[in-house]
Formats: sequence, structure tokens, C-alpha cells
Amino acid sequence: MNILERNIFDKNISFTQKLYQEKINEINKSEEIFRTIVRKTLHPEWKIFRRMTRKYITIAGVFTLNLTMYEYRDKTNKLIRFTYYHDNFFKEFNHSKYQYDIVKLSIMLYLENKNPPAFLMHIWPSKQMIQHFIKKYKIDKEIEQLNAFRINEIRQELQQEKHNNLFVEMDDLFIKIQDKKSNEKLRIREAILHTKNNNKLSNILCLFFTKKCNEKITENNDLNYVISNIKKQLNILNSSNKNLILNGDGAPWMRQISKEIKASFSLDLFHIKHKINNTFGFSKFAPKEIKKHYKNWYSKYYKYGWKDLFDFAIQKGNNFNVFLEIMEQFQIESRKQNLPKNLKLLANNFFRYIIKNAEGIFNNDINFSSHTEHFVCHSFKSNVSKRYSIFSFRNVKIKVIYNNLLKGQATIFF
Repeated sequence: MNILERNIFDKNISFTQKLYQEKINEINKSEEIFRTIVRKTLHPEWKIFRRMTRKYITIAGVFTLNLTMYEYRDKTNKLIRFTYYHDNFFKEFNHSKYQYDIVKLSIMLYLENKNPPAFLMHIWPSKQMIQHFIKKYKIDKEIEQLNAFRINEIRQELQQEKHNNLFVEMDDLFIKIQDKKSNEKLRIREAILHTKNNNKLSNILCLFFTKKCNEKITENNDLNYVISNIKKQLNILNSSNKNLILNGDGAPWMRQISKEIKASFSLDLFHIKHKINNTFGFSKFAPKEIKKHYKNWYSKYYKYGWKDLFDFAIQKGNNFNVFLEIMEQFQIESRKQNLPKNLKLLANNFFRYIIKNAEGIFNNDINFSSHTEHFVCHSFKSNVSKRYSIFSFRNVKIKVIYNNLLKGQATIFF
């Protein structure tokens, strides 16, 4: 078979189409037999009122089904008209012209923010139709039930004494949502509870606290509300018997939560590395002016670049004094380097950031982790990100919960 015989540019899936067409022909033939023969024996009082065709949309294409509408008079001489479905196949077809495989696939791809295959675009249901399917088949209720089951599973696992360390990853993020009249900006504060098994994340419970940016602060969206609900979840998990470690970027509200839930605070490694790269880095992600000054500037004392030196300073096992020594040497050498004022300011801001969060870096017995941004991306943002698309809050919730369930995670919105 050569390339022309395969005809790979033909969008039709001929073998599947052939199978579907055979089934459709069989159903149409049985309709003809019932209409012309069986009906006259079983229901001689039924008269043909109208013959009609209906489209049946499948993955293999669009097919035509024959149907007949009948009429008869009951005992009270009332005229009754109805469409007779002569095959069990019509129990599915009665509800929609779309085959259920198309319905299921369209819902799945919508929830996963994926586009349908190009060869199905001409028959694909509209977004409004997909929303109708979700409502009609109560998909959101099914997702909520599965999520509730997963929440209980994770809680039961986390309650076990074998989990000595319980990690709380915290960060905030912002997205736009569709509101009734316009788009709104939504702030989400995340608190992700999880354990580790050989450095592999497990038993992940995602808590998301949402607030529209234009909403007033109330007792149902302020920091105390976040703290009280995190405490409730921790109490369910018997966290008093566990070592709590809160990872975050060092924001004041995170420190307050860490203090209230009696957790050890650990500065997230991603945020430290990000600060170092934006202050001393020369990779392709670093700002242009910073690359210009630091790419070929090596410490005369240490014989290394400043980015490498500060990366080393915050490594596990080093103490605060190592960082202070490198910082002091930088300040000495930068005076001779005639460093621009804005770069000096950046460096001083970085030093203040590390000094302020020194306890969460250098007095931390747990290995650094970089999971807060991981959860921001993979447990929330990627679940609701699609080019040129903005979703309602209801759809944001269902998409986040659904996609997290696919990863084995449970989700609670507040």
C-alpha cells in the first residue's frame, strides 16, 4: 500500500464510518419493516401521520435516521400523535442528536481546556451546548461527589501517626473571571496540605480562599477567616501530633498564619532563587542591565560570580554567617566597581529580604522545597488557562476540582 492509497490527507475515518453506516442501515431497515409489515399486524389502528429524518452526529461523521410519526384515536375519540422509536438505540438518541461518545469527549476536553481534533471541528458541539450537557447529565454534582470521597480518603491517610511531617504550601495568585456584566479580578490564597514519601508529594489537599479584588474586606474573606478555616482542617487531621512546616515567600500574612497555626516557617527555595537571579543573574531570564554588569564580574576574593556565591550561601548546611560574609565582601567590591544606583538598590533589597527571612532559611531542619509555585501552576492556573478564554467562577471551580482529581488531589473552596 503506497502513500496515495493511504490517503492520509483525507479527514474521513473510512473504516469507522463503514461500521457506523452498516449499523444505521440496519436500524433504518428495521424501521421500514415495522412501518410496512409489523405495524399492520400489531397496531392496525396506527396511521402514518408523517415520515421524517433526524441527524445522528458521531465521531465517524453525521448519519441520517428514518423515523415515523403515527396517529390514532383513543376510546374517547381523542386524536393521539407520537413518534415511535422502534429500536432500543433510540433511548440514547431521544435525548440528543449527539452520540454519547461525542458528549463525553466534548465535556472532558472542555474541562481539561483542550481543543477537539481538527477533523471533528465541523461537528463539534458549541460551548453553550457543552454547558447544557454538563447541566443535563449533572456532571458538576458527580465531580463534587468524587471530590468529597477523595477528601475523606486523604483525611483518613493524613490522620495516621506514620506521617510525622505535614507541609503547608502557601501563596497567592490572581485571575480574571466572567461576571454578569463584566470581567472581575479574583484573588486566590492557596494553602496546600501534603506529606512527602521519599521526596515524592502525596496526600495533597488543596484549600483555596477566594475574594474578588473589588469586594470589601469582611469576616468571611479576611485573614482571620483564612486562619480559622486552616485550623479547622488541621484539627480534623490531628495535626497537634505532627511537625507542621509552612513554606512560602515570606509575605507578612504568611508569617502571621505560620505563627497562629504554630508551624515552622521555611522560605520557599523558588522565591530565593528568583530573587538571586533577578539581582545577580545573567541567564536568559535575567534582566538585560543585570546581565551586562554581572556576566563577567567575578569576586576578586572568592574567584566566583556573585550569583553562584549567593546560591552557595543559602544552601542546606550553611549558616547565616556565611551569607553575611559574602554580603560584606560584595559591598566592599561593589564600591570599586562603580555599580549603578538602581543595581545597588536591588542588591540591598535582596540582602534585606534574606536577613528578614533568615530564620526560615538557615534555622530550618527540613530540606528546602520549591513546591508553592508548582501548586500555583499545576493545581490552579493551568486548570483554568486557555487562550482568549475567561470562565465564570462556577466553571473555574468545576475545572480546578476535576483536573486535581485526575492528579489524585482533593480540593476545597472557601
